[in-house]
Amino acid sequence: MNYKDEIYGEYVITDELIIELINSKPFQRLKEISNDGANRYVFEVGDPTRYKHSMGVFYLAQRYSDKREDHVMALLHDIAHTAFSHVIDFVVGDGVSQDYHDKAIGKFLIDSEIAEILRKHDFDPNDFLEKKDYPVVGASSPDLNVDRLDYFLRDSTGSKTIASELIEAILSDIEFDGMHLYFKNQEIATNMFLVALNISRLNYLSANSVGSYYLLSKAIRTAQDERIINEGDFFTTDAELLEKMRKAKNQQVNNFLDRLNPSTNFVRTDKENAEYSTKNKVRYIDPLVKNDGELVRITALNKNISEMITDLEDLYSEVSIKQI
Repeated sequence: MNYKDEIYGEYVITDELIIELINSKPFQRLKEISNDGANRYVFEVGDPTRYKHSMGVFYLAQRYSDKREDHVMALLHDIAHTAFSHVIDFVVGDGVSQDYHDKAIGKFLIDSEIAEILRKHDFDPNDFLEKKDYPVVGASSPDLNVDRLDYFLRDSTGSKTIASELIEAILSDIEFDGMHLYFKNQEIATNMFLVALNISRLNYLSANSVGSYYLLSKAIRTAQDERIINEGDFFTTDAELLEKMRKAKNQQVNNFLDRLNPSTNFVRTDKENAEYSTKNKVRYIDPLVKNDGELVRITALNKNISEMITDLEDLYSEVSIKQI
C-alpha cells in the first residue's frame, strides 16, 4: 500500500495487519474527523484530520521503533475520537484533561471489526487500550512522543509556521532507546521546544482558538439539552453531527454556529468582562537531550526555557475572552 503524507512524503506499507486496520470502517471514519476541532472555521489551519494524524503517528512509530505492537498502537491511538475531536471535552466537562475519547476506546477496539482484525493476526485487542504502555506513542508529558511530535509538526505545517528543512532536521536528530525519544543535538531540541511553544500559543491557546471551541461546544451542548442530538451522535462524523444540528433549525443552536466564521474575532479580557472563561490544557514539550552520555531535559541545559514554560502556564492555563 502506498501512502503520501504532506509532511513525511510517500512511503510503502507492507504489513497486512496495518493495511487491514487502515481499510476498516472505524479507521476510515477518521477521515471525516477534524484534528483541529473548531479552529478551521475561524482561522487557517490547513486540512488536518484524525486520519492524517494517525497515519503520521504510525509513520513516526515505524521510523523510530521496530516493534510491531508499537506500530499498531500508533495507528489506533485516536480510533475513538469523537466528531470535532477535543471540542466534545468542553461539552461534557472542561478543557483540562481532554481525555473523553480515551475513555471510549473500548467501543472501537473491543466492539468493532478492529478486534476481529487484531485477533486474526494473533494480537489481543485489550493490549491496546492504554497508549501509556507504549512509550514511543504515549510517554507522558512533558516528554516527546510520536503523537505529540506529529501534531506539533502537522499543525505548524497547516498554519504555515515551520519550514520543511527544520522538520527534516528535527526528524533526523531524534533517536529512541526503547523507553525515550530524545535529541542528539541541543540546538535542534531547542528548536523543537520553540515549535511546540509557538503552535500552542497560536493554535491551541489563542483567544480565537478558545472562542471557536466555545461557540461550537455551546452549540453542541445546547443541541443535546434540546434533545436534537444525543451522546451517540458524538461518535459519528463532523459533517453528520453538524447536519443534524442544522436540520433542527433551533435558533439558539444556529446563533452559535453562525458566529463560527473567519470574520469572527475574539480577544483576551479580564474575567469580569468576558463572554467566556475556561481552564485549558497547556501543551508543550520539555524534550530529552543526550548530553555527555546522559539524557537530560532541555530545561536543565537552558534555564530561560524553564521561564518560558512558566510564562505559558501563567498566561494560558485559564483564559477569558470576548468577541470584538
